[in-house]
Amino acid sequence: MALRYPLLESVKNEVTSEVNAYIHSITVLSSLQAYLRDMDIDCYIEMRLWKKDGKHKTPDLLIRSANYIVVDHKYTESKNEQTLTGKLEEMKKYDTTFILEDIESKSKNEFTPEVVMLTPKKIVKHFKELLNCPITWGYELDSEIVIKQAISAVKDSTISSLFNPNLICPVAEEISKYKFFISHPPLPYAACQIYNVLFTLSPPSQFFSPEFEVKYDVILKGFNEMFPPWIRREVKQLKVTRLSESLYFLQRVGWIKWFETEKIIIVSRNKGRQVGDLLSYLVDKHVKTEHTKRVKEFENQLKKLKALETPKAQRKLEDFR
Repeated sequence: MALRYPLLESVKNEVTSEVNAYIHSITVLSSLQAYLRDMDIDCYIEMRLWKKDGKHKTPDLLIRSANYIVVDHKYTESKNEQTLTGKLEEMKKYDTTFILEDIESKSKNEFTPEVVMLTPKKIVKHFKELLNCPITWGYELDSEIVIKQAISAVKDSTISSLFNPNLICPVAEEISKYKFFISHPPLPYAACQIYNVLFTLSPPSQFFSPEFEVKYDVILKGFNEMFPPWIRREVKQLKVTRLSESLYFLQRVGWIKWFETEKIIIVSRNKGRQVGDLLSYLVDKHVKTEHTKRVKEFENQLKKLKALETPKAQRKLEDFR
């Protein structure tokens, strides 16, 4: 495969898409979960399901109605057939028999779920052109969430009856509590959430100081108290790896000083607050770093290819002597 120079615009589109996908997942799935539970329909976000071969899958949403329905969020802004086909290949992994353990009754239930792909409505038309497309719900996210059974429809009559013709789902009132999934967040998104929380932990005694100090353990504990676990009780939203990566990133941006050994963070009161859109600014900073990294990788790969080609060229010249 020919090497392609990593364009800055391509890197930015990729990073922006990752951030949007994470935000959409949290907003749409948490709102849909709250809506269905109000309808007395059990549903679970990121519940681990085991296969008979001992492997497992973690669908974004498991709906437990007359049947089991697996809903997986596949966000993309691409029209590229290879990209879209890759999303469909991932969905095929849910077309199997799973085992669900009931903790209360200590029983195990085998089931083959209906499989639903949840994707932005504007991209559904591109999936329609491909074969073997699963049931697909297309959504629009605005002041409310409008979901349409865009490709085929679920057989579960309880769930199917919610579409008249669309399922209109309000954005969950407690959406502010939902910051992270189990899956790793894009760095700019995580750093933005953590930076905002740092300011809520500013000591009153340092209110008028140009800088203030926050202890590492305080933010780790404080974040998880402000935004408690919402998937399962044992799952903390802010993990050590997420926090450490974000602190290093914010330090490179120049908004904080992170003294890892002392476990102390010194926060500049003015630098970050002068930025209008924190997330967009952090995305741009991350894109520049990521682009530089990819350019270096490209140049290194190019050098290796040239090194492999040089002996061949030399041999050809020797043949004419």
